Formats: sequence, structure tokens, C-alpha cells
Amino acid sequence: MPTFDGKMTWEDFRTLFETAAAVHRWPSSTKASMLCLSLRGDALKVLQTVPPAERQNYGELVRRLEMRFGHKHMELVYRSQLRSRHQKSNESLQEFEADIARLVRGAYSTCDEAVCENLSIDKFLDGLRDAETQQAVRLARPKTLHEALTQALEFEAVKQSVQGHARLRGVCVEEGFKIEDVVQRVLDALKNRKKEIRCWSCGELGHPRSKCPDRASRGQMQEKLKRVDRKGTD
Repeated sequence: MPTFDGKMTWEDFRTLFETAAAVHRWPSSTKASMLCLSLRGDALKVLQTVPPAERQNYGELVRRLEMRFGHKHMELVYRSQLRSRHQKSNESLQEFEADIARLVRGAYSTCDEAVCENLSIDKFLDGLRDAETQQAVRLARPKTLHEALTQALEFEAVKQSVQGHARLRGVCVEEGFKIEDVVQRVLDALKNRKKEIRCWSCGELGHPRSKCPDRASRGQMQEKLKRVDRKGTD
């Protein structure tokens, strides 16, 4: 039996669970019992909010879990969080970039990769805490969110190397060069860097959504479920 603790997506778990239920031909009451037994961690806490009399109601259990973990009911929440998301004072660039990618995937799950990439870049740049880093990365015109992150890291490394604890612009004036010169150093360092592609389905780097192995696996499971259902009908 697959287990669900809220860390994998609810949609993926439900596909696995209902495939198992179809193979074993569980009636609705058995599905409800097995679903309860498969819950762990945060998902198990949701079960505590369901009255004991309703724990044999499979449809009610699914509704409660979808409200807590399902993406369909969370899109507006993700969009609201995305609008107000800014880099926190103690948050690294990597942590901020990862959360922006997560929120964009949740808020715009049906958009194509180019739209998701552009949205994520805009939200990442708009939310950067340091205005000079934001300006430098905008001038560099990143094509992907990963590229924007890399450019921001490069720029902050260069900034620290020339300013110590002083402000970058003050150091630039004292040393006799412009901020654009620093930006050019960042661009030169990135010129030969390989472009990374993010999958806007699973969130991993290295492949587009159309070639996502997780998506292919879900498709195979759904097809298997359909075949099982057809056999049961026959």
C-alpha cells in the first residue's frame, strides 16, 4: 500500500491509491478504511478532524484531503502568496528562488513552460531584497529562473569582492569605475554557462515539462487504471 504524508503531491498519491483499489476491487467502505490506514504525518492530522462516523465515507475523506493538499483548491492561495512574496532578511537567494518556483507551479499549473518561466523571473526579480542586485540581473536579461538565480549569486559575489562591508556605489565612485562595469563582469562570467531548463510539472532541473518522467509515470498509471476499470466492467 502506498502511504501519504503530505510531502508527495495529493494527485500522485490518489492515482496510486485508486489503482491499488481497482486491482483489489475494494468496495467504497474498504477504500475508506485503507485510505485511513495509509495516512502519515500531516495527512494523519487531517483524519483527526473527521468525525469517527464519517471515516467510512470515502468521498468525504477525499474531499477533506483535497481541501488540505490538493492543488485545484490552492491556486488562488498560491497566487495571493506570490503577489506578496519578497525575499526575507535571513533568506538566501537559493531558498527564495526555490519558493518562487514552487508558488508559480502551484498558481499556474496549466500554463505552458514559457509563461511559467517568464512569470517566475518577474516575481523573483520583483521580490529581491537588494535593489542593486535586482537592477544588475534585469540588465543581464536572464532567459530562465535558474539563470536569474545564477546571475544574482555572481553579482553578489562580485559586489562583496569590491566593497567589503561598504555600499557598492560608494566603492565604485572611490575606485573610479561604474556599476555597469561590474554587471559586465557578471555577464562575461556567465557567457559560456550552460542554460538550465526547469520542469514546471515536477520542479526539477534538466528537462522540460513535456519530457517529465514523473508525468509519464502518472500517465501510465492512469492508463492502467482505465484498463482495470474496463476489465471490471466487462
